[in-house]
Amino acid sequence: MTNDGKQKLHIVVFPWLAFGHMIPFLELAKNMARRGHQVSFLSTPRNIERLPRIPPNLSPLISLVKLHLPPVDGLPDNAEATIDLPSDKIHFLKKAYDGLKDELTQFLQASSPDWVVYDFAPYWLPPIAAELGISRAFFNAVNAWFLAFLGPPSALIGSIHGQNGKTLRSHLNGSRLLPTWPTGITRSSGSWRPHKTLPQMFWTRIDLGPQLLGATSLPHVIVKSSKPTG
Repeated sequence: MTNDGKQKLHIVVFPWLAFGHMIPFLELAKNMARRGHQVSFLSTPRNIERLPRIPPNLSPLISLVKLHLPPVDGLPDNAEATIDLPSDKIHFLKKAYDGLKDELTQFLQASSPDWVVYDFAPYWLPPIAAELGISRAFFNAVNAWFLAFLGPPSALIGSIHGQNGKTLRSHLNGSRLLPTWPTGITRSSGSWRPHKTLPQMFWTRIDLGPQLLGATSLPHVIVKSSKPTG
């Protein structure tokens, strides 16, 4: 039982290999552990070694599970996070990250967690979890405006499509179109410019659209909200 008398859960968290993602996922893991749940934080050995120390009162409830990044041509030795690479080599890290699929699947089969919380990158994870009967949640570790830019929740899970049947914001050119989901917005000289909306490297190296959230089996979205400014 948890601290508030509810059922204790085993929750797996699996962030993208960037400390701007791993640290929020670790904070999420600590918050769940404070409520009495058992959490398995999955990442690579070198990344786990570089994480902040878990408070002693939470360490019995948080397991740091090391997955071994497979070698990929073009990926330097010991490069296990985006901080270890120039931006033009991050796509090699994404390819290696996808190579964690089999080891992660084996872990899920062996540990039978109640939930798996995942990042934007492993589009292949939600169908695996669904097949194993594991509840799924996507945790957006960046500001909420990012999801608003991509589209409304219905579009992000694939139920609204743009022209030619493509999900809204599913490619770089989509960022140049005036969005249809907010009402009362018109194009102006200061909004929705076709350049510098998002780095082109991101759009061309990372799969977006329905695969962004594993849309075929996504029941929950967790968003990190941004604080209002001004």
